[in-house]
Amino acid sequence: MPFANALHRVAEFATLYSLVAICSPCLFLWCITGGKRRRSSVRELFVLPYPCPLPTDRIDICQNKPVEQLPACHFLHLPAELRYLIFEMAVGHRFVHLQLEPNRCINELVVRATCYMPSEDPHRPNSMLVPADNIPVALLLSCRQVYLEALPIMHQKNTYHFHLEDFHPAIQYGLGQYCLPNIRSIYLYHSYPERPRTRSWDPTFRILQQMRLDALTLEFEILEWTELHPRTFSVDSAWCRSLLAIRGLRILDIFFRSGNPPDRPMYRETVVQTLRELMIGAEADVKYKALMLAG
Repeated sequence: MPFANALHRVAEFATLYSLVAICSPCLFLWCITGGKRRRSSVRELFVLPYPCPLPTDRIDICQNKPVEQLPACHFLHLPAELRYLIFEMAVGHRFVHLQLEPNRCINELVVRATCYMPSEDPHRPNSMLVPADNIPVALLLSCRQVYLEALPIMHQKNTYHFHLEDFHPAIQYGLGQYCLPNIRSIYLYHSYPERPRTRSWDPTFRILQQMRLDALTLEFEILEWTELHPRTFSVDSAWCRSLLAIRGLRILDIFFRSGNPPDRPMYRETVVQTLRELMIGAEADVKYKALMLAG
């Protein structure tokens, strides 16, 4: 009888040990991710190749001889101003979030676009944005005239939102370099706790400087990120000088989701206001040139 009890206890211990050994990797992963599936962990677990970049050499369809439109196509015979307004309502006025996501069917990363309604509050969390209908890109394929007229409107009349880490590849693999001069509004978000290995800001600024931006928003989860430290976030820093090279803005906003640094309560107001004075307004270029000459 004692031998049977001991054998039973050994069997229970072996079963428990097997369960712990099997479940421990899952428990460990659950602990380090906080019990949630984070988007950044997907790329850590599945190292997938990037998609093929969009071609930089594009066929200029403007050079082809246009085909005369049929008299029955009343839409294309409308005044140009009215057509542009219709195109703007169809493919514009959205907050377009572009991100890289794994696609296991083709075993590579893909660029996925999610559309939201534009928010009057630029500091509104993404989780509170109202979903919008996807852009009907099939409209661009209806004919050459519609493509040439509607494509620039799609780029100009939407705000494109990126995680900072995805910005360069989403442009290269999703939008394409050719569209940069037409983009007017960019929203960049950087969460240092989720994305500690952020790419250098240099390629980001090079892309932004190729755009003719009207509005630029930079959102940071907290202040402790890689390249930007409070001691270096000043007008004389290399980061701010690269930001100042983006000219022609009408709106500039930089904010921290966790608020201003506790040791510098006026940090955001003073620095961001100084940048606005050098980038926005009738006298911005004069002040910027004076700063460059003095520096």
